[in-house]
Amino acid sequence: MAAGIIMSLLVAVLLAVAAAPALAQQVESAVATPNIITGEEQMQRAQDMAAKRKLLGYRPIPVDVSIVLLFMSDVEGGENSPCVQMLKRALEFKGRAINFFVTQYYADYNSDNRVDALGYKESQYDKSFRGFNWDAAYRFSKGLTYCMKRAVDNNMYIVTHIHLDDGMDKGTWRNAMIFNPNQKYGALSFWEAVGKPTALAIKDANYKKRDVYYAMQAEMGATLFYHPVAWRSVMSSVKSVIAQAGTPRNKVKVGVNINWEKVCGCPAELIYSTDYYNDLKNNWWKVQNAVNVGEVRKLFQNVDFIGVSAYAGLPRYPTLSDLETSLRKVDQELGLFGMSLKGLGKEIIYSEYGLGGGQTGDYKTPAQSSFNVAASPYWGVEGVYASNIDPWQNWDNRQFMQNYYQLTTEYAKRGGISYPVNGIFLWNIISYDVLGIHYFSSSNQGSYRDNTVAATISRHNAGVRSMGR
Repeated sequence: MAAGIIMSLLVAVLLAVAAAPALAQQVESAVATPNIITGEEQMQRAQDMAAKRKLLGYRPIPVDVSIVLLFMSDVEGGENSPCVQMLKRALEFKGRAINFFVTQYYADYNSDNRVDALGYKESQYDKSFRGFNWDAAYRFSKGLTYCMKRAVDNNMYIVTHIHLDDGMDKGTWRNAMIFNPNQKYGALSFWEAVGKPTALAIKDANYKKRDVYYAMQAEMGATLFYHPVAWRSVMSSVKSVIAQAGTPRNKVKVGVNINWEKVCGCPAELIYSTDYYNDLKNNWWKVQNAVNVGEVRKLFQNVDFIGVSAYAGLPRYPTLSDLETSLRKVDQELGLFGMSLKGLGKEIIYSEYGLGGGQTGDYKTPAQSSFNVAASPYWGVEGVYASNIDPWQNWDNRQFMQNYYQLTTEYAKRGGISYPVNGIFLWNIISYDVLGIHYFSSSNQGSYRDNTVAATISRHNAGVRSMGR
C-alpha cells in the first residue's frame, strides 16, 4: 500500500513538471510587452546553464559550411547556377545544414556612416552598383528558392544570414553603418529589398517544414543598436512570412549576428579604435545619448539565437578554451549594456568561422608565418585562386591551419566548453575556403582546398550524424 502511495505521488510530481513548460509558454504568449531581463535573472540563467552543462554535458554538433552569394547571377540558371554547384560541393562534407549567406550592397554617398541607397551587383564581370527595385528583389528571391529547395531535397536544414557590403568600394565597414530596416533607401527598404525576398525563398523551399534559422543581419551592429524597435518588427514579419506555407511558427528561428568585437558598431568615431572596449567605457555617455539601451535589451531578449563571427586572435598553439575567445569578448562588451550571452540564455552559433591567412587588411598579402595567421584570423587574401597569393603554400601556415580545424572538430564534439554552442558555420570563400566550395576558391592554377581538412570535417560530421544529430 505504502509503495503504491509513493508511486502515485511520484507520478503526480512528474506530471506537474511536464506540464510546467506548456503553462509557462501560455503565460509568456499572453504577455504583450516583454520585460527586460534583470541582472539577477541573468545571473540565475547563467548559473542554471552551468548546472545543466555539468549534469548533461553539451551535445556534439556538426561543422557546417556556407554558400556565400555575392551576385544576382549566383542564383540564376537553375541546376547550373553557381549556387547549386556550390551546394553540390558542400554536400560532400556530410553536414546537417547549409548556411546561405546572402550579400547585397549599400551606398554611403556622404561618407557619414549612413546608408543612402540599397543595391545589388549583377555578376563578377559586372560589379556596377544597381539600385534595387521590386523586379530585382523578386528575381533574386526566385533563384534563391530553387537553390534552397535543392538543399531541402538533400535533407539539409536551411540557415541564412544577410549582410550588406560597401557597393561603392570605399572601404567603409558594414558594422558601423546606420539604417532603419523599414525605411526606404531609394525605391525599397532593407526589408523589402533583401529581408522579405529571402524569407519568401525559405517559405517556398522548406517543404519538409523543418526548423529554419534566419539571421536578420550579419556583422551589422550599428543598425541593431540604433534601431532595435524596427528590428523587432522585422523579426515578427520574418516569422509570419515563412509560416505562411505551413512551417510552424515555433520552428522559424530568427536571430541576430554580431561581430566578435565592436559589437554595437558605435559610436562611429571609435569604430577603428585599437583599445575599443576601454574607449567605449570612457565615452559611454555618447552611447546613452544615441542608443536606447532598454530597447536593445528587449531585442536581444526576444531573438531565438545569437550568432557570433569567430575571428578573435589566437595563440600559435591554441587550446579548446581559446576557441571561445570571441564569445568572451562579446560578453565583455554586452556587459556594458547589462547583458551576457549566458544570461540571455539564447542558442549560440558561430555564424562565421575560419582562418583567412592574410598578413594585413589589404587582403592581398599572404601571412608570412603561422603566428600572423593565428593573431589575425580575420585577414584573408581576396580574388580568384592564384598560387602566388595562396597563404597555405607556406608549410608552417598549412600545418597550423590543419591543426586548427582538427581542434575545431574536437571542440564541436563537446558542443562548447564554457558556452553551449549549437552550430558552427565555416566561412567558405577566397583564402578562408580550405574546403574549396566557392567558385573563387579554385582556378586552373590550383585550389585552396586542403584534402586533410576536408577529410577531418567529413569524418567528424559523419560521426555526429550517425548519432542522430
